[in-house]
Amino acid sequence: MSSRILGWDTSFRRGFLVAAEMADGQSPSHSVIHAQILEVDQRQHSEGLLLGISRALEELRWKLPELSAIAVGIGPGSFTGIRIGLTTARTLGQMLGIPILVISSLELLENAYRHQHDADSGAVVVCTEACMGEVYCRVSLAADENAHEFVIKIAQLGDYLKQELKLSQAKTVNWVVSEALLAHSGIQPLLEESRGDRIGVGQLKNIPAALARLAGREFFNNKAVAPLEAHPVYLRASDAELKLRARTAAL
Repeated sequence: MSSRILGWDTSFRRGFLVAAEMADGQSPSHSVIHAQILEVDQRQHSEGLLLGISRALEELRWKLPELSAIAVGIGPGSFTGIRIGLTTARTLGQMLGIPILVISSLELLENAYRHQHDADSGAVVVCTEACMGEVYCRVSLAADENAHEFVIKIAQLGDYLKQELKLSQAKTVNWVVSEALLAHSGIQPLLEESRGDRIGVGQLKNIPAALARLAGREFFNNKAVAPLEAHPVYLRASDAELKLRARTAAL
């Protein structure tokens, strides 16, 4: 017997969709049988995601009622992308009466890096742009250990990593950074100080496989939630909300 899971993440500039068949049992073994990159503009994530789901089901000859769960990246990342991905997951979950497996979008990148480079140990910093001079970050000292996810001004990142998270004490610090940040003047000094890898998100070869691994972990650890209990992780207010606060404060 096996369980069929469909998962996606639309938190980034590119979307990712995966179909995986999970062998029923005690271990989170899985087989990725369909994976695709949703090469669409974020404004088209809704159409691209629905088309991707339709194509995956048609290729695999799966029917929606055969799904055991849906996995979805809940951010942080694009507000529009997260909303589209999560709304689609909630809607299908409620319609089919199946649970949702919620996945941190930053942990997705960390997991892809660690498996690609066989790096269970060593600190990993995942960093993606959050606009307005801020970055979304995830810091973990080793695989499967407690991680910190936060949003912070780029100018404050170095001090926060050293003083609050004591990252300077780690022997090796590996960075996974979005391409927009690789050449950023505020990030480059931190990368140059690092004794580990400096990897662009675009260099991660198989993010869909990482999505399947994390979905399998959550599924076999019984961490699925009801559709309406799946909530986004934004870490910061939307630009519209920040503008509204600014106008309100000026009154």
